[in-house]
Amino acid sequence: MIDLNELNEEFKVDIDSVTSWCNEIYLDQFDEFFVDYRVLFKRLKSKEKSITDEELARILIDLPIQLFGIAEALNKFKISQEVVKLKNRQRELELIRNSLKSTVTDRKQDATDKMIEYKLLITAYSSIIDRVTSEISFCRELIMGAKKIHDSRLAGIRSNPVSEVDETMLPDYVVTD
Repeated sequence: MIDLNELNEEFKVDIDSVTSWCNEIYLDQFDEFFVDYRVLFKRLKSKEKSITDEELARILIDLPIQLFGIAEALNKFKISQEVVKLKNRQRELELIRNSLKSTVTDRKQDATDKMIEYKLLITAYSSIIDRVTSEISFCRELIMGAKKIHDSRLAGIRSNPVSEVDETMLPDYVVTD
């Protein structure tokens, strides 16, 4: 049977390199959008101290607006991925044309073999896009959770309003022996 740990060790340097690159790109281009909301999520699930109304307002008002900026940044990144895909396709066609192999099948296989490292970049881009998409889904869930808390607080206030007592409306207290 194949020892997967040994096989994984063989590729560890390459895996770590790609993972590190993906993390670097994510931190550079997308992390700033999500940092505050991860903190607010921790506040939302805190058992010691309830999330404040101001923090809920940030989630309910600011985050949906922020999602538009995130979507714009993600679309720009997707354009970069598409450019790389098109350039890779162009490079592959040039490799096929310039190949010294005799058959079309051999030329295509030769070009495919030479394109492996370039295709790895597309995989890395896809990984970053998937990560950002997951963060966007997380933000939507955060909004829905905050909305439920906000609505339940509002319902509690409506059912049991607390207001200042008008002392003139209170009956006189009479002490009886």
